[in-house]
Order: sequence, then C-alpha cells, then structure tokens
Amino acid sequence: LLFFERSGAAILPIFISKDQKEHYQIFIEEPFKIHGQRSEQENTVKNIAGLTKIIEGFVARYPLQWGGWLNKRWASF
Repeated sequence: LLFFERSGAAILPIFISKDQKEHYQIFIEEPFKIHGQRSEQENTVKNIAGLTKIIEGFVARYPLQWGGWLNKRWASF
C-alpha cells in the first residue's frame, strides 16, 4: 500500500490459473478501491482486509493450484 500512497497507482489484482492441458488463463480483476478516510492505521487494516478477501476468493475458486505453491514455499524453511 505504501507504493500506492506515494505514486497514486491503481492496485490491480491479477491471477493466473493452469488447466489440465497445461494452458494458462489470466484473470484481471477490477482495480482495488483504496480506503483513505480514517486514520492511517485504520486505513491500512481495512485495505489489507479487502485485498486478502480478493485473494481468498481466487484461492477458493482454484484451491489445488495454491496448495502446491504453499508447500514449495514452506519446504525451504
């Protein structure tokens, strides 16, 4: 969010999924609307919660594609 605050650039959620035949599909979501009418801490909490909800929605649609990604990341620790 700090980049947005400094630049004013839109936050555009983008996801990629792979099908059974190894084809990829790119999903470009609507720009995320940043909340900025409260205190800095309240705005941060609200904005992170909103972005997390978008990610959770995509993970719910394609759960198998996220399981492997997470396992690979945790294996290195």
